[in-house]
Amino acid sequence: MNGLSAIQNELDPDRQIQLAEDFQKKFPESLLLGWIYFFEGNAYQQKNQADKVTEYHKKAIENFDKGLKADGNNLSNLLIAASLMPQPGYLPQGEMEKAKQLTDAEGYATHALELLDQLQKQGTETDDDLKKRKDDYQRKMHGSLAMIHLERA
Repeated sequence: MNGLSAIQNELDPDRQIQLAEDFQKKFPESLLLGWIYFFEGNAYQQKNQADKVTEYHKKAIENFDKGLKADGNNLSNLLIAASLMPQPGYLPQGEMEKAKQLTDAEGYATHALELLDQLQKQGTETDDDLKKRKDDYQRKMHGSLAMIHLERA
């Protein structure tokens, strides 16, 4: 099992955190760091450590943002970045930085919605399953866009 899968599938939050830390030390320049930080933040959420959740989800945002600058068509990165970036706890304090993050998140959500038309069936996925997955992604992106507009209001 690769490092990301091991971290994602680990049920013990302490072990998940340790696996994430080990991955970061071993692969400090990995394109997967956004996901590693995201799962580490989720592990801290299971441990009710809100400060660590915020810290690691902010690191995830930075890494997803950096990765999307290199490959702006990565749908899974677009979906997660657009979902995390407009959340109040992850927004920068400065007005200019906040406005930029909201603009970036809006661009990611909009682009994700555009890419959904090209989404292909996975493996044994039926047409109905694909439609449900697309609908789910659309709901999430429209939710992100709504949050962006609320933050700007």
